[in-house]
Amino acid sequence: MREFSESYLSRTREGMWADSRDALEPLALDSRDRVLDAGCGTGELSHVLAAESPGEVIGCDADSDLLAIADEHVPVVTGDAVRLPFPDDTFDLVVCQALLINLPDPAAALEEFARVSTDLVATVEPDNAAVEVDSSVDAEDRLERR
Repeated sequence: MREFSESYLSRTREGMWADSRDALEPLALDSRDRVLDAGCGTGELSHVLAAESPGEVIGCDADSDLLAIADEHVPVVTGDAVRLPFPDDTFDLVVCQALLINLPDPAAALEEFARVSTDLVATVEPDNAAVEVDSSVDAEDRLERR
């Protein structure tokens, strides 16, 4: 599992929901009783979910340092995405943002999300194929030309 700093997560996740929350509409947040943000990191998505849902939102992450920040917005629990510390059918919605791409076995995490959800599992993952990175490192330039 990759580890991330608070500054990295706040730069990459914080602005994702600032412009529009239209993507959240299919989640029917206004009808949810218990929502889990798996791999919540510093809690940017958890905070948005809590603002949009009358139900309880819980953040879960393996990194206790990141959870200390998320705890400012929602209740948090330390846990691994492939071994969540919740009984079956605890939540009616499980979400994750930019988590699966960082796990060695994303399918195992999805199975675990389904185990703890009575209804819906929703994930948001980056489209890194759409990102272009220019490098000033000569070795990378040579490899790119091959």
